[in-house]
Formats: sequence, C-alpha cells, structure tokens
Amino acid sequence: MKRALLILLCCTGLLFLSGCLSPIQLSDRALVQAIGVDYQDGNYRLTFQIYTATGGGGQTAVDASQQNVTVLQGEGKTIGDAVQNASIRQGNEMYFGHNQVLLFGESVLSHGIEDTVAYFQNHYEFRYNVRVTATEGNADEILQANINEGILPADTINDMLEHHAKSGLGMKTTFFEMVRDYVNKEKSAVMPLLKLEKAEEESSSGESGSESGSSSEESAAIQDRLAISGAAVIRQDKLAGSFDERGLQGLQLLRNEVDQTTLTLSIDGEDYSLDLTHPHCTIRPRMEGDRVVFLIEMKTKAAWQDLLASQLDRIGEEEYLALEGRLEEEIKTLCLETLEESTSAFHADVLSLSNILWQNHASEFLSRRENWENSLEDFIFDVRVDVTLDRHAAGSANHTT
Repeated sequence: MKRALLILLCCTGLLFLSGCLSPIQLSDRALVQAIGVDYQDGNYRLTFQIYTATGGGGQTAVDASQQNVTVLQGEGKTIGDAVQNASIRQGNEMYFGHNQVLLFGESVLSHGIEDTVAYFQNHYEFRYNVRVTATEGNADEILQANINEGILPADTINDMLEHHAKSGLGMKTTFFEMVRDYVNKEKSAVMPLLKLEKAEEESSSGESGSESGSSSEESAAIQDRLAISGAAVIRQDKLAGSFDERGLQGLQLLRNEVDQTTLTLSIDGEDYSLDLTHPHCTIRPRMEGDRVVFLIEMKTKAAWQDLLASQLDRIGEEEYLALEGRLEEEIKTLCLETLEESTSAFHADVLSLSNILWQNHASEFLSRRENWENSLEDFIFDVRVDVTLDRHAAGSANHTT
C-alpha cells in the first residue's frame, strides 16, 4: 500500500514539473562547427565558425562551393567571458553539440591551456570526441582562411587528420585523449600541428588581355591550404616542443598508430620508396643494474612502390637480405631520433613509459616518480627492427584499404 501511494505521489509531481523549462529553439542557437583559442595582451580570443547555410538555388539549402560558415570572435579575461561576448555579438546562444574541432593557437600553448581545458571539460554540451589540434601561429588565421574543399571547413580539417593519421604522417587526437594524458603528471599530451599555406596572390589586375570578369573569377578561385607540419607536445600545461614531419612519423610508428606508411631508401645514389604495412611495436622494460632499459621491438612487412615485377625478379636473395638490413637501420635511426628528441629535448613522456615501467617494475617507477621528467634522459633504448621485404610484387599490389 505504501509503495503504491509513493508511486502515485511521484506521478502527480511529474504533472507539475512538465513544461517548467522553456525549450530553446534550434533557430535561436549559433551552431558552432570549429573553435580556435588564442591568447594576446592578457586576453583570450576565441574564434568560432558558425554554420550558415548558403543556398544553392531551390534544390538545396547548402551550396557545396561555398564555405557555409560565418566567422565570429569574442575576447575576454577568461574563456567564459570570451564565449559570452561572442554570443552577445552573434545574438544567439552558442551551441557546442555540433562542434567538430578545437584549435589551440601557438600563443595559448605558450601561455598555458589549463583554463581552456577546464572550461570545455565542464561544459555540458561539449563533446569529448571532438578533434583537437595545435596551430603554427594563431588559430584564428586558420579559421578565417579561404578554405573550400568540402561543405564545411571543419569537415576539411577532420578529413585531413583522418587521412594523414592512417599513413603515419598525421594523428587524430580527441579532446578525451588529450585530457587523459594532460591530467597525468608523468605523461605528456600530443596533438597534430597544423599550418596554413597561404595562396599566392595573382599578379596585378592590370595584366594585358585580362578582363575584369575573368580577373574576379580567378581571384575567387584562389584558396588557402592546410597542411600538417608535425606534432605539438604539451608538458605541464604548456608547449614543450614540437616534432617535425619526420619526428611525427617516428612517433606514430612507436605508438602503433600506423596502418601503412612510406619510407625513402637511397641506393647507389638513387632514391626508392617502400611501403611499410601494418608495422607493430612492443615496448618492454628490464633492469641492468640500476639502469632502466626499454627493449623496443618493431616488426613490419615492406614492399617496393616504384619497381616493376621484372626488375624485382633480377634481385637475388643476398641483395634482398642486404636491403632488409638497410631498411631496418633506417627505421631504427628514425625511432632513436624521435626518442632522443622527446626525452632529452622535450623532457616529455609521449609513449606512456611511466605506465609500462609501473606495470613491470613498480618499485623502480615509484623511486623515479618525483623526478620523472629528468629520469627520462637516463633511460636506455634498445631498438630492434625486423623487416620482411616482399620478393614477388611491387608495392602497389600490397596496398590495403
């Protein structure tokens, strides 16, 4: 009887609670597609790309030849102030549920990203699977650039990150992954580094034979391009350094984040490209006296990209073995360069070495924990690479999708 009465009271209460909050219509919201964060003169400057459909006649509300976004900025002493000031200028409430990418400008990386991370981590609409990336220069330059390679500029950034990550020439870090590593005292967060390649302006409109209409069309066709120039490493809230493209490739190989990538091997003065397919890396620690040695073993298959089958048939077994050795040394050098830069130059743990040591030698990790950044320089890395070079077909026959 008491249970039935309790259920009745709960149901009665729901009748009074329904409709107590006024719903916010979609038309009253600014649908954010991308966010850029910069820091200048003591203020945060946030740049937003707001979805604004550009009609393509009566058939569709979206014109794929246009950017379909409006760029809006807001400044403030805090991230919240900057968001509020942008909302006031827009006239609509910011909606982050559709946001695709969060860009950290070089200035805010140097200043510190704690405030930015805290704001978006606590915002109930912000999704944790949003892609995050660093930028060379200011983030607002990228979000205001004339980039038109998809329906939305944010789609272009996402697609580029996805494509490059599979080839080891990029990475696709999510907000969740970045925060997970950022809050860990020993680990360092890593995110792709974007740069803007500005389109060269056409020569002056006074060229002979050029008509004003033609010149306008050419000017409209001029577009900027985005490129991944490496990866930014965040340690203790700030930018510790950045890998170049070669360092990023080595990092992704060590992190097992590569499906297929290409290396160039110089043989008798000629450069040849080889595909590495599904490389696999394992890292295991061992103790040698009081020194920690990380054994890094990498196995991969390789195939030529630019040799015909008839040319491959002329290569003998001894030559194949020698080529495999050359390729193994090249990969080993790449990995050691990446490890040296991350541990000695950046003092950053980008491979979760702390977790690996904790799981295998907990006491050794605990003895180094308080001075983990400097301990990284004392570690020894024993890199061993095993390459199996395809002896039968050119690399194109081994491509996987």
